[in-house]
Amino acid sequence: MTEPETREESFEDIYEEHRQLVKTTNECLDQIEQYIDEYRRLEAKGKAESLRIGRKLIASVITLRSLNRDLYLVDNEFKLKVSQCRDNLDKNELEAINRQYQISDLKKNIQIQDSYPLNLDDLDLTPLDEFLKDHPDLKDSSDLQISRNNCQLRNRNSHS
Repeated sequence: MTEPETREESFEDIYEEHRQLVKTTNECLDQIEQYIDEYRRLEAKGKAESLRIGRKLIASVITLRSLNRDLYLVDNEFKLKVSQCRDNLDKNELEAINRQYQISDLKKNIQIQDSYPLNLDDLDLTPLDEFLKDHPDLKDSSDLQISRNNCQLRNRNSHS
């Protein structure tokens, strides 16, 4: 196995790779146990046979060390992925809480604004027909009430 590159893998992919490495490691351990048993059995017969088995045993140990390193790398990659997911989850959770507070604050402000008495009907304004005669350009304006209020304010200020 080569060094893990920076890549986007799902947890299932990383888990499958880990599972395969564990399986291979267990097979290697079983093979080492067989070599040790065979080495002990052949040790009494002669050095040549025990040396051959010893070499196989050393090769298996080297393979096992390599598999151990690969497992370490895959575990670190998995831990990094889990850490990133936790960070994203924490960030999203904080954003959701902040949005809830903002929504709550906006609802309170809307309630305060809705409860504020406007008393627009009590204002002494120029009648709408007269206002439109003087300002025909505002006939289709969506801010007609505001325009009437501003005009009335200017008229009052000019008469004062």
